[in-house]
Amino acid sequence: MPTVTSKNREEFNAAEMAKKDGASIGDPNLYRTFSKEAEELSKSAKDSMEHWQAMGAHKHASMFAKPHPVHQEHDAKAKFHAAESRKLKRLEMDRYIKERERIAAEVNRKAMVKKGIVAGTDTEKENLPLYRGQQ
Repeated sequence: MPTVTSKNREEFNAAEMAKKDGASIGDPNLYRTFSKEAEELSKSAKDSMEHWQAMGAHKHASMFAKPHPVHQEHDAKAKFHAAESRKLKRLEMDRYIKERERIAAEVNRKAMVKKGIVAGTDTEKENLPLYRGQQ
């Protein structure tokens, strides 16, 4: 660190302010790595997990870009991918629940037909050996 005197104080202050003006990236090598990964993941994100991974990569790129203003762009992209991930996760869970309900209703109906509680269709009556009336 250079010695600061009253004669070079103005130059020193100007140099320090130039360092802190946000024009430099904190760790350029790591930023390049995570920025490249984030862009690749952003382009290929289709489902909930891929959006979640892209969000994480953008957060890492943002962390290593600070104090450079480009970190705000990565933060915005991370928020977008987080919202997309949540939305797609909800859709996937809704599809899963509907499929489970459909299968459960089908199994329940078959059990009720076997017990004779519900009249089955003609094909069920012909093909189910345990249908009441065919014993």
